[in-house]
Amino acid sequence: MDKEKIRVFCEQLIESYEVAENQVNHDRGTSEDFERTAREVEALRQELNELLK
Repeated sequence: MDKEKIRVFCEQLIESYEVAENQVNHDRGTSEDFERTAREVEALRQELNELLK
């Protein structure tokens, strides 16, 4: 599997995680929960970029 296919697959997983977390946050979360999710998603994307350099 080439790096671009891995990147696309992982981005889809990250996006799915973000959507699921935001749905939970919408139902019972606070603004801090949304901010935490945004930080986690950014960290995942940065880690993915580092791994695929």
